[in-house]
Amino acid sequence: YVQRSSAGQANAPVPMQAVPYKEQKRAMEVLAKYAFAPNAMEFPEEIVNKLQQQRRGFGFFSTGEDPKLHSRVLRMQGTILSHLLSSSVLMRLTDSKYLGNTYTVNEMMNDLTKSIFAEDLTKSVNTHRRMLQILYTERLIGMLEPARGQMFDPITKSAIFTQLMGIQKMAKTNV
Repeated sequence: YVQRSSAGQANAPVPMQAVPYKEQKRAMEVLAKYAFAPNAMEFPEEIVNKLQQQRRGFGFFSTGEDPKLHSRVLRMQGTILSHLLSSSVLMRLTDSKYLGNTYTVNEMMNDLTKSIFAEDLTKSVNTHRRMLQILYTERLIGMLEPARGQMFDPITKSAIFTQLMGIQKMAKTNV
């Protein structure tokens, strides 16, 4: 948290302090439940078959009239991953240890990987989850590529590598 009080202001709060550990964990649990869970992106058929673009003319020849739910869901999930996996957010997690933060990059990424993979280890994986799992894995791999890898600090690179090894292990045990 950042407080922008004026210098010399009476009873001014501490200028910067870490978000409490429990709050960070709760935020990841909310994302796990509402954005990444196997049933998070289920749509009732009675609604899906009524979704279509507004019918004012025929100006969507190249895009079609279907709602493209997989693309929409993946775009939403990708936006969340882009934020969580940005170099500035990951570096802030590491740097904020000096402000009392105890939620580490490793723990955050463990929570993220678990929310994307864990529930599918013993059952059939739906198409939304498969696409999310592929997107997440590709993002992690891309974060280690030389061109992009320079954006990430060694602590983050280590956490990325750990997640990729864990995903590989999960995939091997569930073949």
